[in-house]
Amino acid sequence: MDNTMKVILAMLFSITIAACGSDDLDDRSSEEIVAEFSAAVLGSNDCATDDECVLVHTECPLGCASEVNVDEEETIMNLASVLKEEYASGGVDCSYGCVQSMAVCVIDKCETQSLF
Repeated sequence: MDNTMKVILAMLFSITIAACGSDDLDDRSSEEIVAEFSAAVLGSNDCATDDECVLVHTECPLGCASEVNVDEEETIMNLASVLKEEYASGGVDCSYGCVQSMAVCVIDKCETQSLF
């Protein structure tokens, strides 16, 4: 998945989140929360081989899973937890279906590949 596709996916997540009632958030908008997470993932997905990549399974509003370097997995998981809590503290909720996928290394970046 190239960076253009990631930006498009981040925008789609933002649209999905906006439909979930983002106006009720106290501090930051859902778009700001997603943007922070997306930037962290983009800075954490360098790789040379497939075994350096792992999926961090997240929930709304952060998407189904994000592909990162295995060395960054804990950091991204912790950030996702904090951001999901911040999102939920605004009294909003959302959900969507996810497909099974795996993380692979493509041109020095971890990417998500569907298993179907």
